[in-house]
Amino acid sequence: QSLGSSRVIVCGDLNALPESPPMRFLSQACRLESVYRDVEHSAVTNSNACSMDGAFAAMIDYIFYAPTWFTLQSRVRLPTPGMLKVSSSVPPEGPVPTLLSASWPSDHLALTAILALNNAPSTMGSDWDQ
Repeated sequence: QSLGSSRVIVCGDLNALPESPPMRFLSQACRLESVYRDVEHSAVTNSNACSMDGAFAAMIDYIFYAPTWFTLQSRVRLPTPGMLKVSSSVPPEGPVPTLLSASWPSDHLALTAILALNNAPSTMGSDWDQ
C-alpha cells in the first residue's frame, strides 16, 4: 500500500544513497517525496574521514513526506562537497573534509524543513476527521 495517502513523515539517517533500492522504494512504491529531491546527487548530509580514499561525503540522511498531506514551505540549504572544501581551505583536488570538530561533534548535518499540513484530500469525503 502507498504511504502517500497517509499523514506520514519519514526522516533520519537511512544510510542509503539517493539511487539505492531503499530510496527508490520510498519514493516510487510508497509515493513519498524527499524534501531534498532536487539536490540529492550534489548535496552532502554526511562527511567523514574514515574511508580509505580520504573521505566520504554524500546524501544519506533524508526527510520524506506524503505530498497529498503536506506541502514543503522551506528547508535548510545543504552544502556541496566543493563548499565544504572551500570552508576548510582544502584545494579543489583534495579530499572532502570531515564535519567532525570541537564545535560540531557529528559527521552528519542536521536536516530541517517546514512542512504545511494540507486540507484533507477531497476523495476522503466530508466525514473525514482532520
